[in-house]
Amino acid sequence: MKYFSVVLLFGSLSISNVKAQKAGCPDPAALNYDSSVTVNNGSCNYKNISLSPKHKFALNPILSETSGLILWNNKIWTHNDSGGDPFLYAMQPTSNAIVKTVKITNATNQDWEDIAQDSKYIYIGDFGNNGRSNRTDLKVYKVKKADILAGNSVTASVINFSYNDQTEVVAGQTRFDNFDCEAMIAYGDSHYLFSKNWGDYKTRLYKLPKKPGTYKAINIGELN
Repeated sequence: MKYFSVVLLFGSLSISNVKAQKAGCPDPAALNYDSSVTVNNGSCNYKNISLSPKHKFALNPILSETSGLILWNNKIWTHNDSGGDPFLYAMQPTSNAIVKTVKITNATNQDWEDIAQDSKYIYIGDFGNNGRSNRTDLKVYKVKKADILAGNSVTASVINFSYNDQTEVVAGQTRFDNFDCEAMIAYGDSHYLFSKNWGDYKTRLYKLPKKPGTYKAINIGELN
């Protein structure tokens, strides 16, 4: 009888585990929402909508190639793309007026692609690698919001990284490959980086710590 009871116990655990991993669409906003789903398998379908945004204003000419955008402290903060000055610009949300310019004193803008934030810091992603995949100086600049409010120049701490699934970097070689990063979000204790793959036309999702240091960004998923 003792042996029989153990068999039933394991059987119960196995069935419970299977039920806990039901895949489907867990998003209430989707047409095929299923409240019993616990794993999003990418199958969510949504109603088609049509938007007609109204033109509000042209960006200031200083922002010749604006790249990332965040809303913070009732201002829109942005920066230029590759080759621009290592500056953050604050704009009024209702006009193209630049009301503050902040220099990152220890940074260069090799290829700034995106900006993200949490409650205390702003993060600038210098990780553009357009079609080359040969950069060995990928980084995220971490800047205190308190320093930005206090003056017009700040010093950033630096998060250096490479990709855990990039096996080689060929200096000077131009090739279409899968290690160009174009977007970033800050969530919890990590950054999540989204690649723009020139080779297989997919997006890889990488996880990177927020703390300054040198890391391998870990590939945790792939999207079409």
